[in-house]
Amino acid sequence: MSQELLQQIAKDVKAIKQELVALKVEVGDLRDIDLEVRAEYLQKLKKIDAGSFKRFSSVDELRTEIESD
Repeated sequence: MSQELLQQIAKDVKAIKQELVALKVEVGDLRDIDLEVRAEYLQKLKKIDAGSFKRFSSVDELRTEIESD
């Protein structure tokens, strides 16, 4: 490989490392945020955890159930 190509690769690797470090910081910041979950979502999650499931015979029946909530 030529010296110019190796220098370009080194430059690209350095840029990628900088972007990776910035992404890690952003992800860390997102983990520190205390997000609130709506009460109705918590209720639905509790149903899922409890194993309260329904079977639907068609997509229309499912859609009707979803829209009625």
